[in-house]
Amino acid sequence: MTDISERLLPALAIYVVSHIAVFTLVSWVVLHVLFSLEPIWVLACGPASALAVISMEWILGPRIVSAVFRPRWVEGGADPVLWSLVEGEAERAGVGLGRIGVLDFEAPNALVVSSVTGRPTVYFTKGLLIESTYAETRAVVAYLMGCSRSGVLGLATALSGLLALSSRIASDYIEGRLERRPIGFPSIVLAGWGYLLFTLASPVASLACRGMSAYGDGFSVRQTGSSSGFVTALLKVTAGLAERPSDPLRKACAPIKGLMFIDPTNQLRGSPSVNDAAKKYDIDLVRLLGREPEKARGLERPEPHIFERFRVHSDLPERLEHAVETWKEARPSPSEAANPAE
Repeated sequence: MTDISERLLPALAIYVVSHIAVFTLVSWVVLHVLFSLEPIWVLACGPASALAVISMEWILGPRIVSAVFRPRWVEGGADPVLWSLVEGEAERAGVGLGRIGVLDFEAPNALVVSSVTGRPTVYFTKGLLIESTYAETRAVVAYLMGCSRSGVLGLATALSGLLALSSRIASDYIEGRLERRPIGFPSIVLAGWGYLLFTLASPVASLACRGMSAYGDGFSVRQTGSSSGFVTALLKVTAGLAERPSDPLRKACAPIKGLMFIDPTNQLRGSPSVNDAAKKYDIDLVRLLGREPEKARGLERPEPHIFERFRVHSDLPERLEHAVETWKEARPSPSEAANPAE
C-alpha cells in the first residue's frame, strides 16, 4: 500500500485543477462569447469561481452527507460504554471528537464525517454494535480516528457530498432500477445530469478514499496494538453485508461509501469470498459468526446501478494482509520486549 501523501497530493491536485478547468470554460462561454468581455476577465473569474465553489463544497459537504441519516445521538449518560470507548480512542489519536450517532440499520458498518470545526462525527449502525465484540468495535473506532488523522477526511467528505448530491438528483432513476419498475423520461434526463456530476467526482473520490482507508487500516492496528480485533471486525462486517445485499443501508449510503468502514456494495461486484479470506488465516468463520455464513439459501444478488460502480476500498484479502503486516512491523522484537528500557 502506498503512503498516504502519494495519494492525497494527486487527488487534491486533480480536484482543484478540474474545478478551475470547468469554471474557466464556463466563464469563457458566458463572459467572453455571450458578453464579449476581455479574456483577462475570463482568466480571473474562472479560477476565482472555482475557489469559491471549492470552499462551499468543503463547508456544505458535511451537511449534505449528514442529511442522509436520521441518527440517534449518543450522550455520555445514555450509553457510557460506547461514549467512553469512542472518547478514549479519539483522545489517544489526538482527535477532537464531535458527535456520536447510531443508525437504525441491521447491516453492520460505521463511518466518519468531517466538520468545519475539525471535530469529526462518527456513526455506527445498530447491526455493528449488536454483532461486534468490544475489541472489534474498538478496532473500528480506531480505524475511523485514523481516517480523521490522515489529512484526507475533509476532501473525502466534500467529494462524498458531491456524490450524494448526484445520487439525489438521480434518485427516481436509482429507485426505479432497485425496484425494477418503469422509469420515465424526465427521470432519465435528471439521471444524466446526476451522472455528469458523478463522473467528475467519483475518480477523485476513489483515489482519495482508498488512500484514507489504507491509512485507517494501519492506524487501527498500531493504536490498538493488535491485528486480531481489526481482522475479525473486517470479516464480520463483510459477512454481515454479504448476507444483506438489499439492506436499506446500501440505498442510503452508496454515494458516501468512501467514508465507511467497508463498502456495502462490495459483494455485488463479486469481491473475494469472506470464507476464503478467513481460511487463509485459519479462522473458523462459523464459530466467529455463530452461524453458517452466506448459507446457500439462494440470496438474490441485485445488479449494482451505475452510481454504485466506483471503488473506494481495497479488496478484503489485501486489507487483511496489510493489517497483519502492519502488526508484524509494529510489534516489538523479543529482545525489545525483554529490555523495554533500552
